[in-house]
Amino acid sequence: MMTLPEFRTRILEPLLRDETPAADTPLTLFAAMLERPLDYLFESDRWDELSGAARRLAQGWTKARSALAADGYPAEYLLHCDSGSLLALVHDRTVAERWVVAMERAVAAETDLVTVATLVHPVTLAQITNGLYATPRTVIGVPGMNDYQERINRYYGLSSPSTVPKEDAVTQRRHFGEVVALVRLLLTRAAESRQVVPFYEALPFAERCTSCRVRPAERIEDGPVCGVCLRKRREAQQGPAPERAGLVWLEAVGLDQVLEQQRTPSAYQRTYTEIDEALHIAVPNRLGATVLASLHGWMLLAVPAPKALEAATSALEALTLHYGLKSPTPFIAAVALGTTQNQVRSLHALVQRMVVGLRQASADTGSLLDVRVAQSPESYDRFRKPYTLDEARRLITGAAILQEEALPAGLFPDLAEQTARGNAGLYYTFERSRLPDNAQELLKRLERAWNVGATPGPRFYAMLSDALTLARANT
Repeated sequence: MMTLPEFRTRILEPLLRDETPAADTPLTLFAAMLERPLDYLFESDRWDELSGAARRLAQGWTKARSALAADGYPAEYLLHCDSGSLLALVHDRTVAERWVVAMERAVAAETDLVTVATLVHPVTLAQITNGLYATPRTVIGVPGMNDYQERINRYYGLSSPSTVPKEDAVTQRRHFGEVVALVRLLLTRAAESRQVVPFYEALPFAERCTSCRVRPAERIEDGPVCGVCLRKRREAQQGPAPERAGLVWLEAVGLDQVLEQQRTPSAYQRTYTEIDEALHIAVPNRLGATVLASLHGWMLLAVPAPKALEAATSALEALTLHYGLKSPTPFIAAVALGTTQNQVRSLHALVQRMVVGLRQASADTGSLLDVRVAQSPESYDRFRKPYTLDEARRLITGAAILQEEALPAGLFPDLAEQTARGNAGLYYTFERSRLPDNAQELLKRLERAWNVGATPGPRFYAMLSDALTLARANT
């Protein structure tokens, strides 16, 4: 069995320098990832519990990662290591199996509920450098129009299902990315097939916690509360809760596909680290952003509602400037703004719905942003187009202009509906003619700021509707 110093010198360090190690030895892949951390964060609508849960989650993962550092695997020797997941090549399988127990205990002890999906999988050095399994030519070289051959050719990048892949196409496809794809599959399967989970019994006659509404109450502190929610409150950051909070979701879309294209462990580590660091550096601290959770290419931030759109736009601009025209993947930002205190669960649900549409739209147009205000009764237009960075900046400018004067409460109440029907131009002209002079002058300034011209288009009316909603929400 190779010792750790020998493994570092002869195997790991050459791999991380993009060199081919001379020695060959059985290796072990170890991967770990927090399971459903957002379920833990958004168990209740209380801001202090959300804040405390974020701190406990971060502390639990820090303690879990310390198990690897104690055995001689600091962050620089891992293939990736972020705020909720990691991947490592290990010299001894028994060491990796010991980490499984240590990490699960550390996170559970700190959070009470959160579990960790782990993977311990044997590999060889040849599989690390040349792909997992060589498909026999007798299987690959079966011409004909059939589903099996079509799937093989699609894997090797051929458009015709009747063409047999040549050796150069097979060699080009076989690299470390196959290992990455297998790790992702097995780690997801481990999380979905978990059988042992924390269980808190709540009898029918037990008084439920007023926060989570799931577990039985254990104490009376500001109402009946369970032990889990109580510990979240006590861990909350000091200071008053914001009157209106906003949630911002930042994501590198399609990160898994980007990582599966990396041909070597060195390229994988470099790509993952660069994207993760770029996301964290892009967050503007001056606007009061607090990182609630971060995992595998996405970040969830809490920002005071009046500054949330500015924070998201600044973050996307920083990412665009960082990568220029060579961005490995599109970046998106979803902004959900609250209208009252302690409505974090509805904001989270709103963000998740926005993210689905943003991912689909970003495949064709690149980095995008969307912003919504949590309202009651709730309305959600899933066909609305998100904003580019330039449009987001104009939206911020427009909302600031509209806030300068007290506009009528019912200004353009049906603008969104009329825009969807295609009647926005006539509706806008008629409603605007009924406004006092100061309101009309304000709208003229808005049109000049947005370079509308003589004939506003449908995009103007869509942006105006959102700018009015933002202006009202921020006053």
